[in-house]
Amino acid sequence: MMLMAEFSTAVQYKLPLKVIVLKNNTLGMIRWEQMGFLGNPEYGVEFSPIDFAGFARNCGGIFYKERKSSKSCFKDCYAR
Repeated sequence: MMLMAEFSTAVQYKLPLKVIVLKNNTLGMIRWEQMGFLGNPEYGVEFSPIDFAGFARNCGGIFYKERKSSKSCFKDCYAR
């Protein structure tokens, strides 16, 4: 997913999606484009922390927060 609105649409239509958020508080794609095309200015690509759990709950979704290794986290996520 690219935009958060897609998540609310998936919840509205009860689509059986699993969304995995890898959070680094940076707009990575925009940062990459700035580095490649503008000579690395990195302007406005960092943002304040977002409460993804709160967002998921407010849209009617379910949020699981895992602080495990990637392999065990993915295995548990897909088992649900």
